Amino acid sequence: MRADTPHAERTWRFIGPTNVSGRVVDMAIPTPRGEHYTLYVATATGGLWRSRNEGTTFEPLFEDGPTGSIGALAVDPADSERLWMGTGEANIFRSSMAGTGVYLSEDGGTTFTHMGLEDTHTIARVCVHPTDPNTVYVAASGHEWTDNPERGVYRTRDGGQTWKLVLFVDAGTGAIDLALDPQDPNRIYAATWERRRDRWNDPRTYPTTRGNGIWRSEDGGDSWDPINEGLPLPEHRGRIGLATTPSLAGSLYAFVDNYELVELEARRMKKARRMKKARRMPAARTPTGARSSGRSREPRSIVPWITATPGNRPARRTVTCEASPLPTAGSLGRCARTLWTRTRCS
Repeated sequence: MRADTPHAERTWRFIGPTNVSGRVVDMAIPTPRGEHYTLYVATATGGLWRSRNEGTTFEPLFEDGPTGSIGALAVDPADSERLWMGTGEANIFRSSMAGTGVYLSEDGGTTFTHMGLEDTHTIARVCVHPTDPNTVYVAASGHEWTDNPERGVYRTRDGGQTWKLVLFVDAGTGAIDLALDPQDPNRIYAATWERRRDRWNDPRTYPTTRGNGIWRSEDGGDSWDPINEGLPLPEHRGRIGLATTPSLAGSLYAFVDNYELVELEARRMKKARRMKKARRMPAARTPTGARSSGRSREPRSIVPWITATPGNRPARRTVTCEASPLPTAGSLGRCARTLWTRTRCS
């Protein structure tokens, strides 16, 4: 890229702004610790930073790299000096910028080598196999404004020399998170997100949305099966975050963005308040002189919502009700982001 650019001889000076896009998108901490903890911090458009004294001071890394937008970090569990970095913030904000692929440092972040996947533009997660350092998985969420085929879950088995797209849904659906089972690294969970930013709004779900969901592989990524039982319908299933825990074998935690359901409930409640207010108004005379009650019978409505149960799985409930009264906001949940737990995934 440096050889081909027409701006190779130009010098650049930072002129600002200093208060936009400084958000932290990922952190990586090598283990076991040395004299002090080393921290790697990735920022949305502020580049990569390293602290060798547990966060007391930081130094910038990758300053001469072709992008300052970092999406994900991962330290090799077998070698604390090997740091994988995926570029391109995957959060899709108005100030998000595209990255230039995956990079590998073998000296603790001092220098980096480009390892490909530059057409993915945004990378949400990097996972390194705990016993095979040459096997690495990348969750690529794809272009921000347009569809593209370079999105999904990528895998390398030769240390980044070649990559294979092992999970692909469609050109509008990318992978937004990955998690390896601590007891069995060949069991992999992936979350996919059908999203494209439009000029007039942020990425959201629509009645036609079908690509959002959770996938599981039991063979290191060769094959995948959807595991969405108990989750909201795809049109109400937004971005999903994943996490596993060593203390509970075969468990998976999913953080599901279902704000569309909350907005739907809010609209229904607003309509119910308007109807209740209309019922309190005095009766009006019709043109023929007959008295009218001022209200009309609304059709029955089906109101779905999700709630957690004391058991192992969330439950999806459906309430059939008259137009008034409607379920309260508490029946849907007081937060648009709902934490789902799925246990015994094996």
